[in-house]
Amino acid sequence: VKITNIQLPSLLKTIGNNFMKHSQYISYLILPNLNSMGDCNFMYSTQIEELDLSNLVRMGGSNFTTLYKLKKLDLPKLEILGIENFRELVELEEIDIPNVERIGKQSFNFCLNLKRVNAPKLEVIEQEVFLNCRVLKQVDLPSLIEMQEKCFYTCNKLKKISLPLVRVLPGSNFRTCKSLVEINMPNVVKIGAFSFYHCESLIYVYLPKTEELYADCFIKCKLLKEVHAPMLRLISRGCFKYCESLKSVILPSVEVIEYTAMYYCKKLSNINLPRLKELGNNCFEYSPISEVYLPQLSVCGSDNVNNKIKKLTL
Repeated sequence: VKITNIQLPSLLKTIGNNFMKHSQYISYLILPNLNSMGDCNFMYSTQIEELDLSNLVRMGGSNFTTLYKLKKLDLPKLEILGIENFRELVELEEIDIPNVERIGKQSFNFCLNLKRVNAPKLEVIEQEVFLNCRVLKQVDLPSLIEMQEKCFYTCNKLKKISLPLVRVLPGSNFRTCKSLVEINMPNVVKIGAFSFYHCESLIYVYLPKTEELYADCFIKCKLLKEVHAPMLRLISRGCFKYCESLKSVILPSVEVIEYTAMYYCKKLSNINLPRLKELGNNCFEYSPISEVYLPQLSVCGSDNVNNKIKKLTL
């Protein structure tokens, strides 16, 4: 017997763990009064096309993974979302989770057709939540305070991101987001390693409160032309390496630039660093800088002063 539709009793409000796991024939699931569920429920039930979870408030981990046919997910009352839920929902296009405040790690990764996420109250997203959501275009996160690593790694269609409340951006969060053209991070103080690695459409970056950029942060942003970071103090190794279009860097507060930070910036011709104290090795190698202003420099690594510099002020 192949059971394809299930309507559970209206009094059912809680499900434990492993309920209907590997149910290969269920396509339509009605759970209108369900309030909470544990872990690994409906996992690998690959034929489910439609869900009614309109009153679900709490969800554990690894529920609904690999539901290959589900296209839309509406969870209006959900508040708590554990780890690895909704992984590999390859047909899912939209998510509405208006009351969720925290999303557990890897919850939506490899949702290859996900285009839109609405999460207005979301405050925390754990690591790799939207990793490999390759057509994700729109994300509204006005309440987000904290995010862990690799949250939007390889979201190739993401064009804009606004994080008005985030203060620390961990590493690789927007790595290889190749369509990203606009970032709004007015309160970010620290940006982790590889955060914008190979964001090849990014042209202009304004970081009004950022103080520290960690290793390889903007490496291979080939169209990046201008960086304005008035509060920046530390530029770690390889930070703007291979930014071939970079022409202007406005960095009045920078004190330390580590090795190869502006290596192979082929269009960077002059630079003004009035507060710079330490300059690592090979920082400007293969960058055609002709004018440098470094009045407070006390430590200078090797291969920074080349024969092309016409004006060097120390």
